[in-house]
Amino acid sequence: MVAALNLSGLGCSFNRTMQIRYGGATEDVTSVTPAAYEAYLAGQLAAERGDGSTALAQFETALGHDPDSVYLHVRLAELHVRRGRAREAHRHLDQALRLDGDHPDALVLLGRMAWHEGRAAAAEAALRRCIAKNPTFPAAYVIRAELLERQDRPAEARSVLEAMVSRVRDVPEAHSSLAMLCLRQMDYACAARHLELVLAQQSDPDTLVRLAHVHRSRGDMAAAVRFLREAFDRSGGNTGVASTLVELLDQTGDRQGVDDLLAILEGDAEEDPEQVGVLAGLCLEARRPERALRLLEAQLKRGASGVLHVQEAEALARVGRAKQAKELLRKELGGSSAPLAATELARVLQREGAYADASEILRQALRRHPDNDALVLALSGALHLEGKPEASVQVLHEIVRRRPGDRGLLFGLGAAQERAGQWRQAIETMRQILRRNPKDAAASNFIGYTLVEHGEDLKAAERFIRQALFVSPGEGYIVDSLGWLYYRQGRLAEAKRLLEMAVRLAPREPEVLAHLAEIEAARSDLSGALRLLRQAVTVSEDAQLTAKLRKRLHELEKGRVGAR
Repeated sequence: MVAALNLSGLGCSFNRTMQIRYGGATEDVTSVTPAAYEAYLAGQLAAERGDGSTALAQFETALGHDPDSVYLHVRLAELHVRRGRAREAHRHLDQALRLDGDHPDALVLLGRMAWHEGRAAAAEAALRRCIAKNPTFPAAYVIRAELLERQDRPAEARSVLEAMVSRVRDVPEAHSSLAMLCLRQMDYACAARHLELVLAQQSDPDTLVRLAHVHRSRGDMAAAVRFLREAFDRSGGNTGVASTLVELLDQTGDRQGVDDLLAILEGDAEEDPEQVGVLAGLCLEARRPERALRLLEAQLKRGASGVLHVQEAEALARVGRAKQAKELLRKELGGSSAPLAATELARVLQREGAYADASEILRQALRRHPDNDALVLALSGALHLEGKPEASVQVLHEIVRRRPGDRGLLFGLGAAQERAGQWRQAIETMRQILRRNPKDAAASNFIGYTLVEHGEDLKAAERFIRQALFVSPGEGYIVDSLGWLYYRQGRLAEAKRLLEMAVRLAPREPEVLAHLAEIEAARSDLSGALRLLRQAVTVSEDAQLTAKLRKRLHELEKGRVGAR
């Protein structure tokens, strides 16, 4: 909804018209008093700032001057919904519908409220009426399609959105909604087509990045690079876009392209320490540790910085100067960047196989910084590598008891439980996260993937994985989970298609590569399976995972294919 207030008048005489636009039409509400106008504006500003109490008070004041305003009743109903006041929300919504039974925002809100109250038929009826009476109002189509998807009716959801774009061809949001549904349904040709229609009307970085992602999934790397380059230019050199572009250029073997992009960013960074740190991180991602080291050393000569020293140590370790890296990190353990330095020092020690030393470094750092989440999670992982899975779980249990609402710690606990073989407890921990936030894609995917790994209730596993895909369509790790589920179900052709896509999206994830290797082995393509497993061993930085991969590689080299 867009609301515009047109004012005209001289002296103390006002003639104000509030124009409420919805569904392609404009409603004029005349004779708005100065007091109503001021209260309305104050309410809008408060709502935008997230101050619900002030917004409610101001809209109630405006409604006192204009009690027959459908718009104000709907806005008040929305605010009451957000604050969990269903009775008040219904009172304002009922009044809005008595004043105008076909008002699109009122009908959409009615549909949403009915759905959350478990009245699916009433939600469907409200949204159908909204579309019938306001055929060019996109929000009604989008929400109805979402509810149909949540009822596992994907074909109907798609037909609703296709009807929408046929009626509102020039609305970018309509094509974007259909593109996202196509992504969830793994129809990448449809997603690309509608994203390109969005791009024809508004060329923004987000759409360009999505389009690049779709083309990368389909294997059209040249198009993906082209769209990402444009997104990088239009975003003013956004480092997030740059990181994806560096990864993609590296994946396609364009070493010169990577170096040219890093040179551009280096010129932009100049003498900004924060930007130098970000750029050094990109260099490390792009496997250019020498370049990162040169940047960091030049910056550190201008002044000391704990964070940059930690990055310098990481670069030193990457170029084979581990002894120097450890010395530098030990010096930083007493400074402001101590938690970061301890975590990096533990990584260096773990790469050398000194697991007990790594755990001890993290314990000492945690005693000095007991509330640092990153240290707790790192210690849990270190204890697992040391061969102490129960201690790995216990260290997280203790802090979760003190801070039960911390999502990151809960997720870490679930991961630790799964690593320790307590996979049923891990699933219950992830369910706690979902009870607080049903839209947590990582937790949904974790449950689905864990069920697949243990061969338990594959129907429930698919439901959780698709729930994750609904929230984060096109994510490589979720595509991998769905492909692995298909493999377990014996649907090898579908599994191969999805896992090839997952590898294109996450080419340096060893487990994704290993999954595709199992598909190739099952299809009797032994040479393809061996190639993928060797690649997985090369990119793996986890000693235990590397050992498992080497064992499987040895089995395949001896011709023992079998099931994983």
